[in-house]
Amino acid sequence: MREDRTRGPVYRRTVQTTLKASYTGHYRVRLIELLEVLEFRSNNTAHRPVIEALELVKRYAKAGNISY
Repeated sequence: MREDRTRGPVYRRTVQTTLKASYTGHYRVRLIELLEVLEFRSNNTAHRPVIEALELVKRYAKAGNISY
C-alpha cells in the first residue's frame, strides 16, 4: 500500500501508456495478417464504404506502410 502511494497516478498512467503502445503495434500487425486471409463482400451499397476502406488498408499494408 505504501508503494502504491509513492508511485501514484502518474506512474500508473505512464505504465498504461507504455502497455497500450506495445499492444497497439502488436494488434496492428495481427489485424493486417487477418485481413490478408479474410475476404469481405457485400451487394448492399450501404456497406460499400466499409469494403473500400478495408481494401485501402490492405493496399497500404502491401506497400509496407504501418501508419494509416
